[in-house]
Amino acid sequence: MNRQQRRLYAREQQVKAEVWRELERRQDIMNDARTQCYMVGVALAVHELYGPNGDDKIVPFVQEVNRQMGRMHTENLTFDQLKDELYRKTGVVFCWAEDEET
Repeated sequence: MNRQQRRLYAREQQVKAEVWRELERRQDIMNDARTQCYMVGVALAVHELYGPNGDDKIVPFVQEVNRQMGRMHTENLTFDQLKDELYRKTGVVFCWAEDEET
């Protein structure tokens, strides 16, 4: 490989790294937006179920949801392990329509 080819290769690798960083940044933005939408939906659900008297419970509820979801990272748990814990503690089975056979 001559000098010009090495420079071209190095430039291609640099562009690939820049594109990858931009893709990761955009994915983070989308994940944050999706999470915020979910949390707003959860907060509205608490309000609808418990009315204005439950509004003071929205922030602690959302914080606890965040804490429980964060356990996948802090305690190195899988989603399936959380679902199993939910079942053991409550008897509730959480699944998507495609998962009904399991």
